[in-house]
Amino acid sequence: MEAVRRRATSLVLVALLATACGTAGGKDMVIVSSHPHGATAVANQKASEREAEHLLDEALVPSGATRVDNGVKGLDGPALGTPVVDTLVDAVRYWHVSRSPDATYMWLQQHAPAGLTKEGSSSGGGNGVVAVQGLSYWAGRTAAYQSAELEIGVAEDGKGESVVRVDGVVVWLDPKPLPDSGGVDRIHFGVRDGCPATDGQHYGLDGVNNSGNDLRTRLLPAASPSAALLCHYGPALNTKQPFALTRHVLMNAHDAAGLAAAANNLPLSHTNGGVSSGCGGYDPGTALIALSYPGRQDVDLSMGLGSCAGVGNGFIRTSSGELAVLVLRLVS
Repeated sequence: MEAVRRRATSLVLVALLATACGTAGGKDMVIVSSHPHGATAVANQKASEREAEHLLDEALVPSGATRVDNGVKGLDGPALGTPVVDTLVDAVRYWHVSRSPDATYMWLQQHAPAGLTKEGSSSGGGNGVVAVQGLSYWAGRTAAYQSAELEIGVAEDGKGESVVRVDGVVVWLDPKPLPDSGGVDRIHFGVRDGCPATDGQHYGLDGVNNSGNDLRTRLLPAASPSAALLCHYGPALNTKQPFALTRHVLMNAHDAAGLAAAANNLPLSHTNGGVSSGCGGYDPGTALIALSYPGRQDVDLSMGLGSCAGVGNGFIRTSSGELAVLVLRLVS
């Protein structure tokens, strides 16, 4: 069968100076990707809008399909759901197809868009609910956006034929770091001070105090540290000594530099709004880190170590991500 394929004549993405890293394109993940120097929220949103339109052009529909202005009941959103974030672009097109919904869906399954990866499918209906069948394709991520997906839904038009809804769904990233708005009680300590005996005041979650305007745009200074002190504290539950210091690791310049690099490589871009999910009940405790730098006060980090925990320096905060993995390995 012939397919109608409409390609975008050009797609010019904003040149961003970092490669995306972070979590996969889940529907409601919050903090992902890198913080490229010079990026702006406006530029990232515009790049995402262009990508969403490009994805619409990549969708395949059966020969003879005609564009229509509106969908039908049941096709009121992307086929596999709407990401729960404010930083969302959703470009939409509708097509009428002179085939039954099942025949249209079968055709769509057999004619996947080139260059995209099938991510999932869905079907539902019955008991008075309009039957909708859907397909989702993953298009990737960049420093401008967390995820780009092509979603295609099919429903009956009320006359035995089909309406197809095509969505270019792109979740864009705000490159401005999140403020570290922790609790009122904060701590500052140096490598030579040694670890606080307990985190009973919840400093690992509430935050630390630091000085230096450079820490408003990066977690740690650009210079290499001369030493570091890592302090690990146990969780509140299922332990005889809640928040107790369980281990401390004093690091030389070489090891401290590796720890600092892991922190400064964490992504600072993020989506706005929405919620995180899939955090689970695992609680490996918290950590406080002090790092020494020539010519300035020692710099502290506070961090949780669970799957949805964050790390902050008193000015900005982000997901603890790979840094938490490294810390847990060091204290195990």
